Amino acid sequence: MVRAAPTQPRTTAFAPIASAARPVASLGGGGSWRRWLWLAGALTAAALAAIAVALSYEPAALRAVAPGLSSGSAPGEEDAVRLSGRLITTASALRAAAMRPGTWDALVTDDEVNAWLGHDLPRNHPRLLPAGWSAPRVAFADDRCWLGVRRWIGPVPALVWVRAEVRPRDGGAIELAVDGAGLGGLPLPGDALMARIGSGLRRAGLSVTVGRLDGANRLLVHLTDGHSAGAGIRLGGVRFRDGEALVTGQTVAAAPRQ
Repeated sequence: MVRAAPTQPRTTAFAPIASAARPVASLGGGGSWRRWLWLAGALTAAALAAIAVALSYEPAALRAVAPGLSSGSAPGEEDAVRLSGRLITTASALRAAAMRPGTWDALVTDDEVNAWLGHDLPRNHPRLLPAGWSAPRVAFADDRCWLGVRRWIGPVPALVWVRAEVRPRDGGAIELAVDGAGLGGLPLPGDALMARIGSGLRRAGLSVTVGRLDGANRLLVHLTDGHSAGAGIRLGGVRFRDGEALVTGQTVAAAPRQ
């Protein structure tokens, strides 16, 4: 009987296993955080640049008139006095004609209005413009009246603007219906701007009503002053074209007493 020799236990040499606790450079490394910070900074800078570009936008109609914030240029002192005086003369003559029975009309230019806004307004009527607002201007174009005023947004100047249709209403009133408004290239709700415009007109001594009608922001300037019983101002029309505004109307005399 042959006995098998006892077998020796087999041993196998295993390679050492690397520790699972070794550092992983891709998680939480300083380079990754720097990349994230750089990306966040780049996005913030791009957003601020986009806002600055939007705020710098000016409608072409207002960019073409003085005093301009970009390409426009304000008239010289002598020209400003002359144009402003012409507007005052026209307004005085129109008021005198409207106080008498009969038809009347007046033609004014946006150059004359802007000369008055840039020369007379800051010198003789500084309280008509709210604090923080400057360089008001108007433009008559595209059958619309454009109104603009400069407002600083931090270190960036922006143009707050309104585009309105102007038409006569019954009872001797002028209606401004806003069909566009913005802060630079950013759209703005027209009701707040109309309230601002209304406050300025009231400070100028005009009777104004501000509200919404048929889903649009509207402002009414009442022209009748009741200077005689039964009399009234009837505005025939307001037309805007190529920098000019033509106003026509009629004053109806009071009916004779029986």
